[in-house]
Amino acid sequence: MINFNQISAREIKPGSYAEFSLINANTGLYDYPTRILVIGQKLATGSADELTTQIIADEDQAKALFGQGSQIALMCGIILGIQDTIEVHAIAQDDAAASATASGSIVVTNAATASGTLFLYIAGQGLQIGVSALDTAAEAAAKIVAAINEENDLPVTAVINGGDDTQVDITSKNAGLTGNEIKIVTNYYRGEVLPEGFAINITQLAGGTTNPDVTDVLDAIEGEWFTEFLMPYTDASNLKIMEDELERRFSPNVKMDATLSIAHRGTFAENYTFTNAQNSEFVTCIDVPADAPQPAYLWAAAIVAWTAFWSQQHPVRPYLGLVLKGIKPPKTRRTDAESRILLNNGCTTWKVNADGNVSIERLVTMYQVNAAGIEDDVFLDITKVKQLSFIRYDHNAYISTLYFGEEARVLTTSEAAAAASTTLVTPKTIAASSTARAQLWISAGWVSELVDIRAEVDQGDPTRVNMLMAIDPTDPLMIIATKMDIRG
Repeated sequence: MINFNQISAREIKPGSYAEFSLINANTGLYDYPTRILVIGQKLATGSADELTTQIIADEDQAKALFGQGSQIALMCGIILGIQDTIEVHAIAQDDAAASATASGSIVVTNAATASGTLFLYIAGQGLQIGVSALDTAAEAAAKIVAAINEENDLPVTAVINGGDDTQVDITSKNAGLTGNEIKIVTNYYRGEVLPEGFAINITQLAGGTTNPDVTDVLDAIEGEWFTEFLMPYTDASNLKIMEDELERRFSPNVKMDATLSIAHRGTFAENYTFTNAQNSEFVTCIDVPADAPQPAYLWAAAIVAWTAFWSQQHPVRPYLGLVLKGIKPPKTRRTDAESRILLNNGCTTWKVNADGNVSIERLVTMYQVNAAGIEDDVFLDITKVKQLSFIRYDHNAYISTLYFGEEARVLTTSEAAAAASTTLVTPKTIAASSTARAQLWISAGWVSELVDIRAEVDQGDPTRVNMLMAIDPTDPLMIIATKMDIRG
């Protein structure tokens, strides 16, 4: 029996009628709608309202919305410098009411005896400041202040100290702990040197306290679909809030799967200690050496750009050698032994290519032990989470399109009746649909094999079908080990 959704079964007016059914129109895999959400702090100069989601098309728009030199605008700039095909959204917070700004200083201790250039880097952004042999220390300090304040994209402002005209006081534009991430360095590139006789003393920024609470952000985006979160904060409170939210979103009832990218600055021991204490399959944290010239949150921004873009290429392809464009290499390099330890303890590692670019060595999650407290590597790589999310999303979309909404069906246990009707279905029919869908996953390289499938009517609810799908997921190729047997 053929059933209709729009043409009445009691139509009496003579004529030819035709309706369309779209349930079989999409024969391929459903596109997974990847969207990035950047969380961060804005400045008063930005036009965006606090806790209002904005879609970001280019870096200049982010600067206008959130203020030049704001933490959130800088993160958006890194993301868009790596990819511009995935939707980037951002939601800004004001500085926390109880927060303090980070501050540091540059003191000119000796005037130059020959004219030259001061190569100064703040948060990785380079300044070239001309210094004359005729400048006093105070005049050189004034030039540093002018150069810093002229560069609006810097995350700091500068003034001459009220009690010492050779001291430049530097303050982060955004308050909070992340202001302590801003580093001041000189002579980053080979060949850069201080002018002859010229000397400065740098006190790195410190004293920033209290990040905003991301609970307000999560309340503001309740029910909105995002697959990638970027957060500049690594304090225990905000991290726990985000981990709980990601676990909630991954649940079968919510079905809004997402991952979070963060970064942690420190020595090898400090970063090991940080990630070793965590345990979430939804969070990636990249190791940032203490001497890295840029804030750690910019490293995290580079990572989220790749998790969004690369998963769209294929959810199981490993993140190997992908260049973190816009990230300056630190002078510190991790040894192979250190990298192995970090990877085994939930910390993503990096390397510097021959061309001087920082690239991903291996992108891992912070998942380390299962619910029983036993060491477990099932979610070692972020690809596993992405893979399962893509599979579940496609299956849910396919089954919903086929059996629910306008195409709602009637459940029966009679195979003969179901075969003669477009409305009746049996558990066997539904299992056959899922079996066919699994073949697409196999062809796409998401799954190696559909090991088993079963469907049955629930014993306590005759309107419900319970189905078991046992699948063997594919895995990313990470290592090829070869034994070369040399024969004489």
